[in-house]
Amino acid sequence: MASKVIGAGFGRTGTNSLKIALEALESQPCHHMLEVFPSENQINWFHDKANGEIINWHEVFENFGSAVDWLQVRKDKTRVTSK
Repeated sequence: MASKVIGAGFGRTGTNSLKIALEALESQPCHHMLEVFPSENQINWFHDKANGEIINWHEVFENFGSAVDWLQVRKDKTRVTSK
């Protein structure tokens, strides 16, 4: 599923509250830094990105309807577009 909403914010700016609100509005999971730590795949993807490797963002976010937090800012700018 493609992300419908991307909330690009740094830590301690209310991203967890925004995550909870988006999940309630969309009835779909919202990606947040909290999803990375318990997932070995998520850790590996962001580790690879930090080391300059090209990763498949569609695979990383395939189970999320939206995404918030610093990771959204850090990742490839090509995912952020306007219509």
